[in-house]
Formats: sequence, structure tokens, C-alpha cells
Amino acid sequence: MKLVKLLFNAVVAWALGLAFIAATLYFSNSGADFTTTDLMGFGVLAVVASGLLMLVLYLPGLYWLKRRRGGVRPRINFALLAGFVL
Repeated sequence: MKLVKLLFNAVVAWALGLAFIAATLYFSNSGADFTTTDLMGFGVLAVVASGLLMLVLYLPGLYWLKRRRGGVRPRINFALLAGFVL
């Protein structure tokens, strides 16, 4: 159950990161919509690369931080610390 919470935390951070990347690209492109080519090219590469980085770096880091702190309580402090440290 504890590992599921850490995995959920990582997936939410991953989704927010992808949303931030998409918003940055949208506004840096003067609000022009994405074409199918943009989504297929950038979208697939971003999902694969960020997913691999999450599995290789972020999840072990969260697990280490959880062990070091002795748990994830209070949750807001753990989330802020994970964002600051990792």
C-alpha cells in the first residue's frame, strides 16, 4: 500500500510536468494549436523519456526520502520536501 502511494505521487508529478511542458510550448508558439505531427513527435518522446526518468531517478528518490523521514506524514511537508530535494 505504501509503494502505491509513492507511485501515485510520482505519476501525479509526472502528469503535472507534462502539462507544464505542453503549456510552455503552447504559449511560446503564440497560442497556435498543436498539429498531429507535433503531438506524435514531441508527445511520444516526452512521455517515454519522462517515464523512464521517473522510474530510474524519481521513484527511488522518493523511496529513499520516505525511509529517511520515517514515513510520509504530514503529506504536504513530504510533497514540498520531495519537490525541493528531488
